[in-house]
Amino acid sequence: MNMSLTKILVVLLMLGIHSGLVYSFLSTTTTTYCQDIGLSISVIGFLSIKTIPYSLKCLWSPLIDNYNIKLFSSNYDIKKFWMLCMQFLLCVFIGAFGYIITSDNLYFLTIYLIAIGFFGATYDIAMEAYRIELLTQINIVGIGNIIIIYGFRIGYAISTIFCLYLSTIIEWRYVCIILSLFILLSMV
Repeated sequence: MNMSLTKILVVLLMLGIHSGLVYSFLSTTTTTYCQDIGLSISVIGFLSIKTIPYSLKCLWSPLIDNYNIKLFSSNYDIKKFWMLCMQFLLCVFIGAFGYIITSDNLYFLTIYLIAIGFFGATYDIAMEAYRIELLTQINIVGIGNIIIIYGFRIGYAISTIFCLYLSTIIEWRYVCIILSLFILLSMV
C-alpha cells in the first residue's frame, strides 16, 4: 500500500466522520425521533438497548479480522470489504428509517435499531483494524488518532446538531435520507 500522507489523513478523517455519524444517529438522533413520534420515556429508555452491539463487538471481531466473503477480487483487503459492506447496509437502513419506523410496532423498531447498532459496531471493528494498519506503516499513530477523533466529532455534530435542526424544518424521512447521503459520501 503506497499512499501519500495527505491521502491517509483524509481517509482517516472520513472514517472518523462515518463512525461519528452512525453512533450519534443511534444514540441521539433516534431518541429525538422516538420522542417526536410519541413514544413514552420508559419505551425510549428501553430502546437504549440499541447500543449494546458496541459493547459486545469484541465477541465477533475475530470473525471480521479473519473471514473474507469472496465478493471482490482475492487481493481486496478484508478490512476494506467489511467497511464497504457495513457502510452500504448503514446507508440503506438509515435512509429507510424515517419511512418504515412508526410507533405502532415496538418489536420491529427494537430489532431495526439493534441491527443498525450491529452494523455500526462491525464497521468500527474493521475501521479500527484498518486505521492501525495504515498508521503503523507510516509511523504517525498520534496524529492519525487525533484526525480520527476529530472526524468522529465532526460526524457526531453533523448527525446531532445538523440533523436535529433539519428535523424542525423538514420531515424526519428526509432528514434520514440526507444523513444516509453523508454516509454515501464517506463511502466514496
